[in-house]
Amino acid sequence: MDDEAASKTVFGSIISSGWQTALIWLGMMHEKFLTYETIMGSPGHEVLIWKNPVRPGDILSGTLEILESKISKSRPEIGFVKYKTELINQDSKQVFFTESTLIIKSRLGA
Repeated sequence: MDDEAASKTVFGSIISSGWQTALIWLGMMHEKFLTYETIMGSPGHEVLIWKNPVRPGDILSGTLEILESKISKSRPEIGFVKYKTELINQDSKQVFFTESTLIIKSRLGA
């Protein structure tokens, strides 16, 4: 989309796709939090919210909070980590929020 066409949208200018924003968040997660040695996937996201659009030149940063962790009762070699995370832009506006669960190898499975 070009600038002129984007200026006629409800956003008034070019913005990032919400899924592109989610991929930026996922890249940050893999760079700073997730390791291929322990991560086994996810049963899915409980919440996904895009509150504000991401625009060209925005600077994004993120936070992550662990809400709960537990070992599987039926498979003690794996565990579940529930967390919430957000991305904010340079104006401290939230642009992305998710609450999700990760499946990880437990210390017994390492």
